[in-house]
Amino acid sequence: MVFSAPQAPEALDAKLHLWKVDRGDLVGLAIVEGLGRDYHVISHPDFRDIEPEMIAWVENHWHAEGDGWTTYSDADDPYRAAILSGLGYRAEGSSELMHTYDLQALALTPELPPGYRFSAASEDRDLLGRSRLVSLVFHPERDPGDTPPPMAQEKRSYDATLDLVVRAHGGPMVAFAAGFINASNGIAEVEPVGTHPAYRQRGLARAVVTEVFRRLGERGVRWVHIASAPEPVVSNRLYQALGPVGQQRFVRWLREPGASDG
Repeated sequence: MVFSAPQAPEALDAKLHLWKVDRGDLVGLAIVEGLGRDYHVISHPDFRDIEPEMIAWVENHWHAEGDGWTTYSDADDPYRAAILSGLGYRAEGSSELMHTYDLQALALTPELPPGYRFSAASEDRDLLGRSRLVSLVFHPERDPGDTPPPMAQEKRSYDATLDLVVRAHGGPMVAFAAGFINASNGIAEVEPVGTHPAYRQRGLARAVVTEVFRRLGERGVRWVHIASAPEPVVSNRLYQALGPVGQQRFVRWLREPGASDG
């Protein structure tokens, strides 16, 4: 969420709500995304008792569209699970894996096959080419002519020197990864990550992620997160091979229209 915040803070006014104590300290937040029915609730560990109030506020102020409300919890958080179950939510299975890496414990030496090279957006400035490749990898059903404009560059933490691609013989982009550093805590996120379908199984994604890791390490970053879809998505083999020190699993919860509190 931090890395997706736009340049203009007012763009979040309708999507973000904060809870603070009398002295002004932040103890909780809720943020809505997607089609207006997906939301996340985060509370300070010492103020978890406000979570039912936070969820009730979301449901009363941000009206769900379509199939009802969707929210998420850590798979190892029985407290949140009990709250959601009691409010009429139903667990829908795993939604995401979060892989955590300690850059001080990794060998940050990327290995590219002969004939390939790294290129940063700060060097080639080909943002539309990146957008087309990302669209091809994640939305192959789209018409190439309908490629959306680049979005990552709107993030406040965007750094063109960390927006990398792998270029093949002759120059086409064939793999990509980008790093984003949270200025408030120095923790980074790498996303998106992908490889052109015709160039997979060549170690290109691993090489470009490792190069992003290396550049992040040069900036003093130690901790990095990569989010992925849950098992059995094949990309998790890559993220596991990179040597994470931890893996967090999240669960999707659905409350259908008319579901009553338990």
